[in-house]
Amino acid sequence: MTICFKEPGPDCGPSGRTYCPSTGSDVTANVITEIELTRAAVVIAHAVVNPLRADLDVDRFADSAKASHPSHADSQRHKLAKYFHCPSFGLISEPATFVDRHGRILAWYLPEIMVPDRMDRVNQSIKLLRPALDQSLPKPTQKAKQPWRSQGFVMPSGGGEFGVGRVTLCPGGFMQRHERLQDDLYQSGTLSLPAVREWLSEITVAEHLWSAITSVIAPDQYQAGVESVANMKDMVRTSDPIVWPSEFSGLEVIVNRETPSHRDPGASPSFYDLLVSLGKAHHAILALPDLGAELAYPPCYALK
Repeated sequence: MTICFKEPGPDCGPSGRTYCPSTGSDVTANVITEIELTRAAVVIAHAVVNPLRADLDVDRFADSAKASHPSHADSQRHKLAKYFHCPSFGLISEPATFVDRHGRILAWYLPEIMVPDRMDRVNQSIKLLRPALDQSLPKPTQKAKQPWRSQGFVMPSGGGEFGVGRVTLCPGGFMQRHERLQDDLYQSGTLSLPAVREWLSEITVAEHLWSAITSVIAPDQYQAGVESVANMKDMVRTSDPIVWPSEFSGLEVIVNRETPSHRDPGASPSFYDLLVSLGKAHHAILALPDLGAELAYPPCYALK
């Protein structure tokens, strides 16, 4: 799961307003409200009745994408275009599902699925991660080229409210180059920081809401995630276990970044990731070049 925070840029205009006006709902810190569930249900229903069909077979496309590894995503996309008819959906801002020629859902686009009051609570909580974010990026040097995961970050004028950087959290994962089934699992090092644990506690209700959304649109994935996280408790080597609030096995917070085009070759094509856009008054766009689509991606929007 990826949570993206962004602050207003020069294109936001003088008003600096958000895309999802206040509902006046009494969102509390420790419970999901009825209006949140109702809003999510309406957005999901809208997406179901607005399918955007791509004339390709997702299994064949995924196999071909994994089999080819050129150095740049653009060259890989050009190669795949020789064998697959890529659609051109253009700019999209209404709830929708992307489906292949067999009707299998490739992605869910769920704009304004969060009520603004919940978003504001999560926005406030991110300030707990400011020290970790400030230390997450390597110092730029003239001799060393930055890896792509450290590229594209843009510090707002004056440092901004949220800062800049990324924090990756995992309740149990393999150490690099120790990825056999018999190898031990470890918590990510950032989970040892008290501020990070406090932040996880602060967003627990929001995570439960996102998990509830997953249980509706991808029930098999939700159940597999819940079972995996539960089984992980006895497998992780740690003296200070964490109460993990999500059915996703990893969580990445990205703040004020223009992410370069990329593809994750290790991802399972049958499982969804969850991307959530938060922050304030920004006009972000999420590009899906393989589908010829650009998705409006301001605060309160989600993609699965």
